[in-house]
Amino acid sequence: MKQRIFFIPLLVNSQEWCPAGAIWHYGANFIFMSGYHLISYDKDTLINSVPCKRLNKSVFLTKAATSLLRKYENGSEYTYSDLNKVYIFKHNKVYTVYDFSANVGDLWIVPEIRRYTTCDTNGIVKVDSVGTITINGQTLRYIVVSQQDVAQQWDWNFKIIEKIDPVNGYLLPEKLEYCGMHLDEFPEGGKFRCYNDSASFFYTSNIAPFCDYVMSDTEHKELVVTFSVYPNPSQGSFKLNIGNAVFDKITISDLAGNLIATLVSPFHDEIQINNLVLGIYMLSAMRGDKIFVRRKIIITLL
Repeated sequence: MKQRIFFIPLLVNSQEWCPAGAIWHYGANFIFMSGYHLISYDKDTLINSVPCKRLNKSVFLTKAATSLLRKYENGSEYTYSDLNKVYIFKHNKVYTVYDFSANVGDLWIVPEIRRYTTCDTNGIVKVDSVGTITINGQTLRYIVVSQQDVAQQWDWNFKIIEKIDPVNGYLLPEKLEYCGMHLDEFPEGGKFRCYNDSASFFYTSNIAPFCDYVMSDTEHKELVVTFSVYPNPSQGSFKLNIGNAVFDKITISDLAGNLIATLVSPFHDEIQINNLVLGIYMLSAMRGDKIFVRRKIIITLL
């Protein structure tokens, strides 16, 4: 007898899970290839009469010997949410991926992310800590989780923040082994780079100079580690350290994306920003029209 899966309609999502324009970037590095994973909101759809979000997954890669960047499709995922949880439809079942109402010590089962597999399909996570954090003026809940079935090759040891989700790992539970994969399927997983959506919410982990970064690991590390702005927070005067990195200009914008100031090379050691109100701003170091490094700067009261 064929089993049918039924979804129960839930309350409106208060944590704004996957709004219009939601895009996540993650690093991607394979043998002789590098690039990035991109997961994006595609459309609203219905599964058993319940509104779901379809997420499309792609990986962009370039070979070390060429600058040609190619896009590879990597399937879709179907998710939905309530006031506290994000769910995923996988293996003909509904699983909880994130639970922001969880308490320390709570456990739940998550599914692996492979499209095709003959291997284990479930992992167990445990909540180690919970709290709140303010990002872009919004107070968001977070949980820190760890995987409990280490022998089954799972990687789910992350800090997970509402809207952004894992800020030091991949959006979905990552199976470390390659058992059961098809030839047309690229391994998923990678370090979180950026999240943004159409509501102008932007967050970056700063591990890459820009979201769709595809350069060598060596250049990446040199740019990100060297570039610094201090003191931060400040009252409007910053010192800038860019080492030997070369940039055409540095822009300063508010969190809504409005340009406040543009600094053109060569740059002075000290940056004076006058008439800025108390708040958070984004400093972007650019070559041409590409952003290579982003840094958040904070203006405090005099």
